[in-house]
Amino acid sequence: MIDPNSMSYKFGTAGSAGVLGWMVVHPFNTCAVRINLSGVKDVTFASYFMQQIKTRKGALGLYDGLSAGVTRQLFYASSRFALFEILRDEVAKYAPINIWSRLAVGSVSGAMAALISTPAETTLVRLSNDSTLPPDQRRNYKGIADAFVRISREEGPKAFFAASGPFINRAIIVGMVQVGTLDQF
Repeated sequence: MIDPNSMSYKFGTAGSAGVLGWMVVHPFNTCAVRINLSGVKDVTFASYFMQQIKTRKGALGLYDGLSAGVTRQLFYASSRFALFEILRDEVAKYAPINIWSRLAVGSVSGAMAALISTPAETTLVRLSNDSTLPPDQRRNYKGIADAFVRISREEGPKAFFAASGPFINRAIIVGMVQVGTLDQF
């Protein structure tokens, strides 16, 4: 029997839950990435979503980059929840755990998880948006491994972290509000 207090159990269940949730969220995220990078104005999300289904590879076109999204969740979701528990338990050795300490630990675990998963996030954005670029600007990645290797070789490792600030800032807030309050309640 697996010990529910073991680190492998904590990382495994958090990662699995993140992946399952991502399977549902991915098409909406793909559409959000595309609409944000397209510069299109005066369009509703719903109309843009439907337009993407009609003009791309159907609904399956909204699953471009799914492998990168799953990889991101394996790193991000598992790290965010497991690091929260590890850090919270470490803080508890020195001070009583209350809502404020949970919010602080949620912020730190969210930032750490985002930093760990930023390369997967960058790869996800690239794979999700590549098919919407003009043909002469497309990178035509063959998949997550190809994208990761090419970004590393062609642009260098720093390219993975070029836009990490917004992702990390978002993860701080999500970690604080979602994980910290979940643990409190």
